[in-house]
Amino acid sequence: MLIGKKRCIFKIITTALVVISGGFALEVTGRIAYFISKHQLYNEGIFRHQLDIIQGEIPLVSTGADNLNPDSSEIAQPEIIHPYLGFVQNKIGGRMRVDAFGFPLNSDIPIHKRTETGYIIGVFGGSFAQGVATHRTSLVEAVAQTNRTPVIVNTAMGGYKQPQQLLALTYLLSLGAEFDAVINIDGFNEVALPMSENLPKSVFPFFPRNWYFRTTQRLDQTTHLMLGELQYLKRERRAWANLAEENFSLKSICWFALWRFRERQLSSRINCL
Repeated sequence: MLIGKKRCIFKIITTALVVISGGFALEVTGRIAYFISKHQLYNEGIFRHQLDIIQGEIPLVSTGADNLNPDSSEIAQPEIIHPYLGFVQNKIGGRMRVDAFGFPLNSDIPIHKRTETGYIIGVFGGSFAQGVATHRTSLVEAVAQTNRTPVIVNTAMGGYKQPQQLLALTYLLSLGAEFDAVINIDGFNEVALPMSENLPKSVFPFFPRNWYFRTTQRLDQTTHLMLGELQYLKRERRAWANLAEENFSLKSICWFALWRFRERQLSSRINCL
């Protein structure tokens, strides 16, 4: 009997050691793979930044005509109609830094004058371009080599497509803005969004995305069902982010990879609506 108990304890200890060793090996391998692909070390801040983006969403509600727009709950900020650009982000509410003109990521108004010591870079485009403005390390390092102070002005935001980028540039220029360099990134939204959003609603394809929803006062049953599914998926994604932050260590790259996989599944379904 004593020998049997010792064998059982030995098996439990052995199994625990194997699990711990396997987990450690996965963590090390994951961190190496992340460094090779991203050229930076994984840290808790990377995970937390992704969680903040999801948790910063404002829930989509249906309390009046202003909330009928399925894009009114863009990541971190609601959108409002703009007379020249189609739409911008609302400075009131949400977490993301938004300037007085409705452009995200800027700490002050996006109008600057060229100087001998500064270097003004304007970033224009959709969500990918906004990502470039968010992760601006390479831009800052390139300017720093010239011994000039970089000033990054972002007008890019999710869903923008031509001619919105061009209109944003001319809009700022007409108000006196100056740039040393302009970065415009487009291509995907221009091809994908008109066919999937405006044309099915008989809206001119070069109007801003989902222009039908931004301007209509009444929605059909199919649209209501789509909005309901959109609300459900966004709540699921937010709940998944809350679960990650409250119940697991953000220092684990294995948990980050698992969370990111599920988050991208939900985001893909949201983007397809």
